[in-house]
Amino acid sequence: MKRLSVCMIVKDEEALLSRCLDSVRNIAEEIIIVDTGSSDRTKEIAREYTDLIFDYEWCNDFAAARNESIRFATGKWVLVLDADEYLSADDESKWLDFIAQQTPKSNVGYTITVVNYSGSSESMEQVSTAPVTRLFPNFMGIQFYRPIHEQLCIGEEDAKVYTQMTDLCIYHTGYQEQTVVKKDKHTRNMKIFEEMQRQKAMSAYDWFTLGNQYRFADDSVNAMLAYEKSFEEADETSAWYPYCLMALISLYIENDKLKDSWFLTEEKLSNFRSYPEYFTIKGAHYESFGLYEKAIECYKKAIEKADYKARFEATAWLVNPSYGYDVPVNQLIKLSFRLCRNEEAVYWLGKKLLRDKKNVNVLFSLLEWLSLNDNEQSIKRFLDANYDTQEMSHCLILFKVFLALGNHRMVNHYYDLLSDEVTLTDRDQLRYALINKNKKLWAESVRNLSSEIKKDSFLQRQLIIGCMIFKQKDKLEFFKSSDCSGENELLNALYNFMEKKEIVSDDVAENYSTELFLLAKDLFLLGYYEEFDNLINYTNHPKLINDVGNYFFSVNQMQDAMNYYSLLLSRQQLDDRSYENLAFYHEAQGYREDALEFFAESLKLSPEKKHLYYPIICISEPEGKKSYFNKLVDNYPYVSDISFLMEMCNN
Repeated sequence: MKRLSVCMIVKDEEALLSRCLDSVRNIAEEIIIVDTGSSDRTKEIAREYTDLIFDYEWCNDFAAARNESIRFATGKWVLVLDADEYLSADDESKWLDFIAQQTPKSNVGYTITVVNYSGSSESMEQVSTAPVTRLFPNFMGIQFYRPIHEQLCIGEEDAKVYTQMTDLCIYHTGYQEQTVVKKDKHTRNMKIFEEMQRQKAMSAYDWFTLGNQYRFADDSVNAMLAYEKSFEEADETSAWYPYCLMALISLYIENDKLKDSWFLTEEKLSNFRSYPEYFTIKGAHYESFGLYEKAIECYKKAIEKADYKARFEATAWLVNPSYGYDVPVNQLIKLSFRLCRNEEAVYWLGKKLLRDKKNVNVLFSLLEWLSLNDNEQSIKRFLDANYDTQEMSHCLILFKVFLALGNHRMVNHYYDLLSDEVTLTDRDQLRYALINKNKKLWAESVRNLSSEIKKDSFLQRQLIIGCMIFKQKDKLEFFKSSDCSGENELLNALYNFMEKKEIVSDDVAENYSTELFLLAKDLFLLGYYEEFDNLINYTNHPKLINDVGNYFFSVNQMQDAMNYYSLLLSRQQLDDRSYENLAFYHEAQGYREDALEFFAESLKLSPEKKHLYYPIICISEPEGKKSYFNKLVDNYPYVSDISFLMEMCNN
């Protein structure tokens, strides 16, 4: 008897089918494809892997189609996959060992973790997990029911299949944005759900999966309603229950329904306090209201819980691995910087980088801070200890990060280490030319990228910088006269600024504040300080000056930050973020009266900033404490129902 049959239903899956079938060809002795009406090369691709291809007329019922596929299976075990799923090549032996060790039981199926990648590309930054029972013994009457997000039963719908959790994983990209757009899965799935609701056939699990469907479609209101209905009837022992609980809590937090999220955290999620999720979620609540020390304690506890479980158990998290490390570490970095504990922030950045040395975003953040606060030799020692520059992928990553940071010496150091086989893109050449003040290379890169510059804000910024430092106003004249993505107003203003030293108008500064800030930041990073100062002085707009001051504050360039803050303070033009930064800075220095004044000014401008009330209450006199707590309640009436906030008031 064959050991494993992989059973699939497909339609128009030519883009992904090969990836799926390649991933199972070494563990499956039989692959069964049921096609529900493909009009592309799906069946042609399938024939490269199997002769067991069957046509089936789609009837808006996934269970019926699944059952048709397993009807042809002859293996001892059945594994059900979709075309947008795949197995990791690193897990092949794990799958084979697991199947070999199990004894088939008539009422037992095996639950596998599906890792969902729902971002816009293969960068896979948006990750979630869900348990799905996909592996079960053949010839024992097990089949599917429910027309969508189908479940296993034995013969009749009410005969339950018991599930056992495994440490096996399936990887899923079907909800990545381009796939959803192409296949319009949401519309298809919603038609099935609507029919189930008309027939009053929705179970607690169906409401949970409907909530997932709404959430993937960014409809948080209907997602919450669906999860709430699921929650009312849910069996807390169900494998999917923690996923529903965490999904509902997360949506409550995102929609500022913190009374509801805190209630569920303390009443329900606390039953899973051995997992990191409980502490990460508690930390998020404390952070929302500015109880930063409590938040930090919770985030550290979450990491400890995950580390402990990882040593003794197959799974160190309840629903998502990010709650045991990435989320709490990200928040520890953020809070450490906010509280002016820069060494702690850099420590956590370093820890996160060493966990994934190719995480370019983390590497950029760490090196941006180090480049402005440490010496080159110290940075090189750190990088040499953790990156192998004989490996071109490592060398290229470091080169590109320093290229983005505009660090002249470090860029050229890693450029010299690149092999002759590494060819820089025109985008990299353009940036490299600016770093090395190479006018000829810059002009050549601009010509090569002329069609892309019109629609790319980063390239436009490199064009503007080159025009400033190489005195090439004619090139800016060309692009401002062409269709440059609606940026003509900004380009005209910058052209006049360079040509006639005209002050950039308030309207342009207001409308293009982000673009002007990024331009100023780039000039600073590239070391073109005269051009940087001229842009600030000739724009002279409080929004730009606040943004620049806040940037310097974020990278610990305190002297520069305070110079801009002093200028704005003299003009009474500090914004709420600048006041907030000054408040936390003065509190960290022990200047509580100054901190109190700056907190108060920030709250005057933005009374909705609930994270500022606790810090100001802590350093206020008794009457001030009462006054600010009352203001918090006025803005957020639900706080009187949140236990830890009432404790704050009583203390």
